[in-house]
Amino acid sequence: MTVHIRSLTAKDVDPLTAALAEAFHRDDLAVWIFPDQRVRDAALAAMFRSRLSEALHDDETVVDVADDLSGAAIWQSPRVRFDDNPPPGARPDVIDAFRTIFAARPQPPYWYLHGIGARTERRGVGSALMGVGLRRLDTAGVPSALMTGAERNLAFYRKHGYRELRRFDFRGGSAWWMWRDPV
Repeated sequence: MTVHIRSLTAKDVDPLTAALAEAFHRDDLAVWIFPDQRVRDAALAAMFRSRLSEALHDDETVVDVADDLSGAAIWQSPRVRFDDNPPPGARPDVIDAFRTIFAARPQPPYWYLHGIGARTERRGVGSALMGVGLRRLDTAGVPSALMTGAERNLAFYRKHGYRELRRFDFRGGSAWWMWRDPV
């Protein structure tokens, strides 16, 4: 299956909000933060709608989009203020986990992969999205970092050259900072 990748347009925001919220619905960290499925779905949709809408007017955020709108990757430049705020109304244990995780974020300048997801796994959409972003960063000679809360995603990120920097375990979940140097 050939996946065509292009840049975000305004008409993409609604369908991509739905696609990314669906992809992250099964994310272990999202499930831990929002155990109630309806709350999780609403929170993920609000977060992705906000990020995608902001990206339309922000030269420091790049959104790569699968042409069929099945997935996207959101990349933020080192100049974007790092949003390390826990979700609104988060439980105290979630707030503590966010503080711990984001206090340990990598310090050198890097592009941050805020999120990458596809409606359907194992169809090559995620790899196509990742490939476009990483080629752009490799050409510029720039490293990238990400934080994941899903252990099942570690192999995917390793396949694309990321290595684990640090693992965090807390009651009910885990998270990892990962890093990739340009090649």
